[in-house]
Amino acid sequence: MRGVAFGALYGVLAAALALVFRATRALSFAHGEIGALAVFVAWSLVEDHGVPWLAGAAAGVVVAAAVGLAFHAAVAGRLLGAPPLALSIATTGLLLAVVSVEAKVWGEAARSLRPPLDVAGPEVLGHHLGPTALLGLVLAGAVAVILPLVLRRTDAGLALAALGHDPDEARLTGIRVAHLSAAVWVGSSVLAAAAALVLAPTLGGFAAGSMTLFFVRALAATVIGGLGSIVGAVAGGVLVGVVEQVAGHLFVTSAFPGVEAVAVLALVLAALLLRPSATLAAFR
Repeated sequence: MRGVAFGALYGVLAAALALVFRATRALSFAHGEIGALAVFVAWSLVEDHGVPWLAGAAAGVVVAAAVGLAFHAAVAGRLLGAPPLALSIATTGLLLAVVSVEAKVWGEAARSLRPPLDVAGPEVLGHHLGPTALLGLVLAGAVAVILPLVLRRTDAGLALAALGHDPDEARLTGIRVAHLSAAVWVGSSVLAAAAALVLAPTLGGFAAGSMTLFFVRALAATVIGGLGSIVGAVAGGVLVGVVEQVAGHLFVTSAFPGVEAVAVLALVLAALLLRPSATLAAFR
C-alpha cells in the first residue's frame, strides 16, 4: 500500500505534466520544483510562524500558481506556436531559477514539514495509512476522474485540444488562446504544489532541488501512461510506485545501489518498446 500511496502522488504530478503537454506538446521540467517551492512556503508559515497546516499549504499553492502565471506571461505565452522544444528548454531555465531562489531564501539544509494530522490512520492489508497517504489517494482519484471529464465534455476541454493542435487555428476560431494557456500553467502548477505538499511530510526531509527525484518518477509515469493522457498519467504513477517498492523489498540485501531507479527505468523502456505508438503518438 505504501507503493500505491506514493505512486498516486507521482500520478498527480504526472497529470500536471500531461496537462501542459496536451496544450503545448512540450515537456515541462520545472513542475517538480514549482511544487517544492510551495512546500518551502508552507514550511516557513507552519514551522516558523505557527500558521495552521491548511493555511500554510494554501499559501504555498497560491505561490505556485503565481509562478505558473508569471512564467506564462513572461515566456510560455510568447512561445505559443513555436516549436515545442523551445518551450521545454525554457522550463529548464525556470527549474534552475526556482532552485536558486529556494537555496538563497531557505539555504541548503534539509527541512521537514509535519503532516496535517498526527494520527495513525486505518490499517489496510497490514499497513497503516497515515493522513497524508489517504489524502494522496483521494487527490489522485479526484484528478483521474474529474479532470478527464472536464477535458472531454466541456467547451474548455475542446478548446484545449484545439490549442494543442494548432494555436493559430484555435485563435482564428475565436478561442482566447492566451487566457486558456495561462489557465493551463496555473492549473498544472496547482496540481504540482498539491502533490508536493502531500508528499513532503512522508519524505522525512526536503531541500532545494530535492524534488527532482520526485519529478523524474512523475515523468516516467507520464511516459508509461501515454503522453497527454491524464488517466494514463495517474495509472502510470501508481505502477511506478508499486514497482519501486517491490524492487526495494525484493532486493533489500542487494549491494547494487539505486535498484528502485533501475526498476523504474526498466519499466519505462518496456513501455517504449512494447507500446511505442501509444506512448509517443502525441509527438506526431
